[in-house]
Amino acid sequence: MSETAKAKLTGKEILIFVAIAFSSLVVMTDMAVTALVSGAVLKRFSKKSILVCCGSIFTISLLACAFVDNPYLIAALRAIAGIMTALVNVAAM
Repeated sequence: MSETAKAKLTGKEILIFVAIAFSSLVVMTDMAVTALVSGAVLKRFSKKSILVCCGSIFTISLLACAFVDNPYLIAALRAIAGIMTALVNVAAM
């Protein structure tokens, strides 16, 4: 393959890739920690309200990820989605 045919990544593309990889790690950590401490939330609110609220926030945060260009904001939105996923998983049990 010649030098001109190789794809060259820009600094911004590399930063977005690193942010998405890092946010995956953050999501897994958030889910584990949230699952441990979500009992207090479940005692205070009903399961139905938690499922509706967290499902809505999860959907909005992932839709926002599709339209955001800032890698740090993508990581933050994915962290929010991870927290909401953990709450929904515990509430559904």
